[in-house]
Amino acid sequence: MRYVYPSGIDSPHLLGNLKTLDKWVCWRSVETDEGTRKKPTDINQLANGEVETIRFKDPKNWMSYSDAIKNVREYDILDGIQVVIDVSTDDFVIMDFDNCVNPETGKVDPEVRDYLRMTDSYVELSPSGTGLHVIFRGDITNQGWPDPEDAVEGEIFDKYIVTVTENHVAGTSYLARKNDSVLNRYFSEHNVSWDELFF
Repeated sequence: MRYVYPSGIDSPHLLGNLKTLDKWVCWRSVETDEGTRKKPTDINQLANGEVETIRFKDPKNWMSYSDAIKNVREYDILDGIQVVIDVSTDDFVIMDFDNCVNPETGKVDPEVRDYLRMTDSYVELSPSGTGLHVIFRGDITNQGWPDPEDAVEGEIFDKYIVTVTENHVAGTSYLARKNDSVLNRYFSEHNVSWDELFF
């Protein structure tokens, strides 16, 4: 897959299995000293007209997919939705490839193309349009990201919070599917590690 394009498929047809998780939150873009961050946000915690950042690890802050989408549509200050995955309660795995798509042409970096060719699971464009999220069902030995010198900027998680855009890539599955061959290849080719667990 040398180029990727949005399919235009409506969200009700996408990620039906992931949406069964009642572990969704909303996020907004916040400028920090480290750059722009997607901060989990609770519109019910109002202070002086502002919404507050929440702890995504706290189940009290989670909601259903439908409630999260409703909030994003109702409140302009919210920018999107995120889901909390946890290997102890579900089998979803996210591969997050950064800076691999030319937003003007849709051309994908060669280092990422092979993974997309092997993938028969759901793929979406990131909020910036320059990255890709691949959502699987599966089992991985550890999570994190490769060495900084690695040619691929690809993170992989089974216990974290993940942004979901539903900007589905044409020609890929509507659902998260199991594909151990892609996951195993990624781990065989990259030294994935995470020194500090946040969740």
